[in-house]
Amino acid sequence: MKRFLATSSACLLALTLAGCGGSGDSGSQAPAPAEAPTPTGDGSAATTAAQTYTMADVQQHNSSDSCWTAINNEVYDVTSWISQHPGGPDRIEGLCGKDGTSNFEGQHSGDSNPQSRLASFKIGELSG
Repeated sequence: MKRFLATSSACLLALTLAGCGGSGDSGSQAPAPAEAPTPTGDGSAATTAAQTYTMADVQQHNSSDSCWTAINNEVYDVTSWISQHPGGPDRIEGLCGKDGTSNFEGQHSGDSNPQSRLASFKIGELSG
């Protein structure tokens, strides 16, 4: 019986110290908030915290070496898409550092494939 009590006490202490058991304040912290997935441009998504950017941030990325555009208040890094765009690189280069909403909507409004492809380049939200 003494061995059972000693073993039970040791297990209970280990669980409490690990923050796995008990109620009340055991020193454990609430889990961190879930992070938003950030598309990588290849259809997959990495997990990072949600970013916000200003239009001034977008305007700094105005070349084919670093091409960001804002569409419908979301920011996209479309640098890797420039050479892949079916309509040619100039279609994307014309959006670098600018709000491309009217260009994108004028060309692709209602078409799910371009909308889906664009989503894979999203890096954050436009603020201000």
